[in-house]
Amino acid sequence: MKKEQEIAKEFIKILDDKKVEDISCIMISEALPIADYFIIGTVQSSHQVSAIVKEAEDLARKFNFRIINRHATEQNGWFLLDFNIVIIHLFTPEMREYYQLENLWKKYAVNKESLEPLKH
Repeated sequence: MKKEQEIAKEFIKILDDKKVEDISCIMISEALPIADYFIIGTVQSSHQVSAIVKEAEDLARKFNFRIINRHATEQNGWFLLDFNIVIIHLFTPEMREYYQLENLWKKYAVNKESLEPLKH
């Protein structure tokens, strides 16, 4: 398994452990050179996001990299964590429905467990 896949799976595990809902994964490297994966999920509170950020930053240190960008405001309901290899997008339910980010990139969707492409 490639290091990028291992890292993506570890981030997905954090989101699963923190009860993030409806997690999806996009292999964005197929379309854009900005990252290898987008991981998208639905959160219910800023407290949940804070717990995710702490664990995600701990994981980044474990793999010897750091967060490049963090954009999190409760007002807009979209929390972005950019770790270069993986960019995590967390949305409130309303904003997830509004932006439908995974629909923009559905051609590049992968199974969150295996990271294998989904059949469309």
